[in-house]
Amino acid sequence: MNFLPKKKVGRRRRPPRAHSAGTNVIGFQPSDVDRDALRSEVRGAIGRLAKGALDETSGGVLDRLIIAWSKQWLAHLAQDFIRFRVRAQERQARLTAALDKFEKRLRQAERASADREHEREAARLRMLGATPTPEPGTARPGGMPASANEGGPAPTPMPGGDMLPSADPTSLTGRAGHGLFYLIALLFAVGADIAAFVNVLELAMPNQDQSIVIVLVLGFTAVVVVLAHGAGSLLRDRRAGVGWIPAFAVPLCVSIWLSLGLIAAWVRWMFGSVPNDIGTIAVGAASQPESRVTYAIPAALIFLALYIGSGLVAALGAYVGNNRLQAAFRNAANAHDRSIKHVVTCADALERQKAKCASQADALAVAEETLRQQEDSLLAFADELQQHARQLIAEKALDPAVTDVITNHLQLLPGPQSRESA
Repeated sequence: MNFLPKKKVGRRRRPPRAHSAGTNVIGFQPSDVDRDALRSEVRGAIGRLAKGALDETSGGVLDRLIIAWSKQWLAHLAQDFIRFRVRAQERQARLTAALDKFEKRLRQAERASADREHEREAARLRMLGATPTPEPGTARPGGMPASANEGGPAPTPMPGGDMLPSADPTSLTGRAGHGLFYLIALLFAVGADIAAFVNVLELAMPNQDQSIVIVLVLGFTAVVVVLAHGAGSLLRDRRAGVGWIPAFAVPLCVSIWLSLGLIAAWVRWMFGSVPNDIGTIAVGAASQPESRVTYAIPAALIFLALYIGSGLVAALGAYVGNNRLQAAFRNAANAHDRSIKHVVTCADALERQKAKCASQADALAVAEETLRQQEDSLLAFADELQQHARQLIAEKALDPAVTDVITNHLQLLPGPQSRESA
């Protein structure tokens, strides 16, 4: 009698592929069989047996069918595990290859950070008025020489025994607070210069368009302010020992700045306006030279005073506020901080990649144990179906002798210990 089901009974329930949250690790979740449908199929097969055809030999009538089912289940389970193992091993290989890249990036970041640390230390020692003197033969990672605080001798002062004019230990914490004061004073001085230059150019070019006059005033003001500021900055750097600044740079800037101011003052004096009246007293032609001396010379002197004052403010602000060593230290410190952050980022990425590799390796080990448990579960279920079928046959026979024979000669499937033979 053929008890094979007309429809595919015991169809496997294939779950979706499992991935660990956040790590994309491939996990193994074996498919299961539709156990309720199989139990129903066994009951239907027993129900279709003729009651009079049952005897002592009818107890194992479904054993061959159930054994065939169990072999099919185990074969499908093995196929699922093989597919999982292929995917998992491919991902493990990709993770391992990426791990080498992350390690290389971390080593590069550490070497770059070591170089930035050396640069920061060198800039700090220069700001303190000393230079690092590493021991011969000592070297930092990446080929950089060892700094003074890494086993070498103590920092040595600059030639002359005195600290550099730009050396200021208090500047290690940041910019000085007087920079804002000089900036505000310079803005007011530049505003006064613009007003004075407008008056000068209007006197020298009375018929010129107003927009052209404004452009010339702004350009002239920018030139003289840059010259004064450059003179102060170059003098500070020259005293700090910057070798590439020539000795004539500061006198040249001062000479050009002073010449432009004297020329503007002369124009202001020569083209000074002569008022036609003073209050209610008319001024005749005979009084023109006296009015010229009375009004033009003081106006030119006031302009020259404003010009010299604004120039001194720009030069003094540049001299006091400009610190090449502090700027170098600040840039080196910022670069060092960025390199440290990059090292931390690379280290975190490497640890996450290592965690992914370890998780995937653990998933493979767990999958093997899951495979064994699922095989045991399927074999136990097959044994359960056999016993269930014998119980149904014994109940259908209604013969105590048949029932005793069936229960005493129960044919079991190979258990978990002999699943290879199954």
